[in-house]
Amino acid sequence: MKSYISETDSMHYIYGDDTEAVLRTMAYRFMGNHPPMPFLLRAFHENGARRRKNGDAVLDFQQQFPGALLGDWGAAAGEMWCPEGKKSRFLVKCKSRTLVYLNRELILLCPGAGEYELTAKLHEGMNRLFLVSRKEAGFCCTLTNKMPQWEPCSYLMPFEERGGEAGFNFTLLKAEEADEKTAVNFFLRKSFWEKTEKETERVWLPAADVPRLPWKEAGQIWFAWTEVRAVPGTDLKKAWEELIRFLREQKEKNPCIRAVMIDGCRMDADDKESGCCRKPYQEHFRACCQISWLIRTEERTCGMTCPDWENSRWECRIPVEAKGNCGDVLFLGPLDCRAEEALMTWIPDRREFLTKPFRISDSGVFWRTKYPSVVIRPFAESCLFGRWTYPLGVTLYGMLQTGLYYEMQELIKYVRDSIEMVVMADRYAVYDREKYGFPGVNQQLLWMDALDDCGSFGSCMLEYLLNCMEACQKTFPDIRRAPRCGIGKSNVQTYAGEQDRYFKEEVQRIAGRIGRYILKEQIRNADGSFKRRDNSMWIDDMYMSVPFLIRYAEVFHDDNAIEEAVRQLLLYKKHFYFKPRAVKGSGHILSHMYKLEFEHANMIPWSRGNGWVVFSLSELLMRENPDVPMREELVSYFHDLCEGYLELQDEDGLWHQILDERDTYQETSAAAMFICAMSRGIRYGLLPEERTADFAESVFRAWNGLTKKAIDRKGNLYGVCQGSGWSYEREYYRVLEWNFNDTHGIGIVMLAGVETDRLKHYLTEE
Repeated sequence: MKSYISETDSMHYIYGDDTEAVLRTMAYRFMGNHPPMPFLLRAFHENGARRRKNGDAVLDFQQQFPGALLGDWGAAAGEMWCPEGKKSRFLVKCKSRTLVYLNRELILLCPGAGEYELTAKLHEGMNRLFLVSRKEAGFCCTLTNKMPQWEPCSYLMPFEERGGEAGFNFTLLKAEEADEKTAVNFFLRKSFWEKTEKETERVWLPAADVPRLPWKEAGQIWFAWTEVRAVPGTDLKKAWEELIRFLREQKEKNPCIRAVMIDGCRMDADDKESGCCRKPYQEHFRACCQISWLIRTEERTCGMTCPDWENSRWECRIPVEAKGNCGDVLFLGPLDCRAEEALMTWIPDRREFLTKPFRISDSGVFWRTKYPSVVIRPFAESCLFGRWTYPLGVTLYGMLQTGLYYEMQELIKYVRDSIEMVVMADRYAVYDREKYGFPGVNQQLLWMDALDDCGSFGSCMLEYLLNCMEACQKTFPDIRRAPRCGIGKSNVQTYAGEQDRYFKEEVQRIAGRIGRYILKEQIRNADGSFKRRDNSMWIDDMYMSVPFLIRYAEVFHDDNAIEEAVRQLLLYKKHFYFKPRAVKGSGHILSHMYKLEFEHANMIPWSRGNGWVVFSLSELLMRENPDVPMREELVSYFHDLCEGYLELQDEDGLWHQILDERDTYQETSAAAMFICAMSRGIRYGLLPEERTADFAESVFRAWNGLTKKAIDRKGNLYGVCQGSGWSYEREYYRVLEWNFNDTHGIGIVMLAGVETDRLKHYLTEE
């Protein structure tokens, strides 16, 4: 079959049998294309557009314009960032005539109330979106992408004055400005698509707030945090004297200020003159510092605002990088007494922006600005880094094993940072979902309506916790650097220990939630086998559950999880196991899916689905646990599948999209999983010793085929089938296209390289 790439462009042409060099190139390409990127912090108006938990953006024109008359038009303007051009499906629900525009084109006209689907062609970069509804019986519409947990959209206010705030802008057009006939072209006018609100010559909501202190009653505890920077060219010694004098004066005349801290060091009211006392914040004159203060409210106007005196040597700003008009100070509260004590000694650190409010208090509060209705929310806007998805869980697992096996420290660090980013954001994400409906981070983890949503990434997370965390700490002794220099080695170690303990606690808390879902809440058939909400069963779900259950059992010492993994594997065997005509020997393979009302499987052996199952079997059987229930039956099942796949391997060493159809394309993620399974089968004694030579040859031929035909010299991967639906028609799978550098394949191909090298060394030693 024709190769995806030319021989001279292949990885094999450059590196031959040097597997480590192949995987290093793939890893660097992936990390370069998806570099570590923090969550973007954005201002958010609480009185603007809200999102429901199902992802709907609610554009309630009646709420925004309660005085609107029949025939008036409400318009909502937003932007979506798209890293690359693509098509996305959306659903619009409206209560009246509604027009939808994208990048100055009308893409949907809804004649009246109802639900309407559309496919939007998004281009790379920002995409301007307008939804316009006419006030009739209702005056509201909703917009959502069809799979919000997989493809979450962050909507931004489009005008430059808003500086990238999250949400939509709203404006009202009177009925006399446009009627039903003229409305379509009216909203295509250039003025509606200008970059600034001023150029549109219209008033847009939400309106800017007037700054005021956030507390509403006496007796509350609040924490405030700002950053001050010395004006360039300032005499730092005099600037420090001025700053400390100002802070002391504020504290003396505001009895409700309980404490003022500079870089976490408490400044008492009876301090001596600056330069004379021995406070750490006075030992070094710095051009930038963090100022925080604790307040117990006595009246609405009590407290200290940011330093704001004429000809000051200091400039104030919020201490984190955030988009939109966020002011110059952040507030946290109202807090409980436990939080007050913790914040007295906290060294302000941007890295703890998401976690600190939830580590010190159970009050369920987060950072607010000095504008009453404006808060700050984080959004995951990278393509892959810092996201929770099942393909990414597979990718990171393969990358992690590659990094550990070849001691690629930068690769281990990348995986660790990605996992920790989503883990440490979980408490905030739960809060965000309850407060605002649809969170800006960890959407799929919180969705948790199917095994896809939790099992794969959860398994990778536990793999890191169980087998990699100690190794990472030895490799990177400074990865938990304390937030400020000059605090002493013992404090650095204390800080590192606290962070690691908190991370472990969070991993176990998240894993516990996933475990409860899989073991107690996942819907099932009468025989106890997992099924999906559309009354179907997919063999994919073995990978989405079994590897997690194996690691969950190890972390929580729960034998029920292992028993459940075994039970599901054997129940799925009853539903999917079959022998196609192309398999002449003793082996069998698996159908892809089973629709319960049809009472039989689709009899289509989709290659990656088969890979999921045999790989999951290897994950279970390679564990050093002789007490796995039904082990002999599972080993026999594993061997039988491997025999079937061995017979279907083609002359290039690869397997095809439909395993028993050689005229479908060579699918690389399945080949990688078959490599992993067979290599493990030999090394862990799961395959008959007399068949070692045959299966070893299969592994080496398959890896050779991948490096010659599916991985180019730049580390790009070809031939990975896109995410699949299901069908009882073979034609569906034949035309299901492959994707370039798809995350369903990258990590598992890297793991296949590792398993190939492990097998080489094993056979050499034997």
